Amino acid sequence: MKFNLNRFLGGLSLALDCVESELLGATTQHGLRVAYISMRMGQLLGLAERDVFDLAALAVLHDNGLTGLGAGLQSHPAESCLADTFLT
Repeated sequence: MKFNLNRFLGGLSLALDCVESELLGATTQHGLRVAYISMRMGQLLGLAERDVFDLAALAVLHDNGLTGLGAGLQSHPAESCLADTFLT
């Protein structure tokens, strides 16, 4: 069986969407939208194709830390989490 990074990242993005939806009420396909925007920005900045791919792969994973926050996010409203993040 050959490892397919695109399928792996797609599956991981779907799993992160489920976590974000449950914890934050976020919309679906957030990671894929961020990856698309990152790719376009990389292309417009003239990055090499390999670098654009790496940028998109990392963009899909940008919310990976949310999986470890779990109950902490559930016990605080989103507004207070954002305020704590940006004001402290």
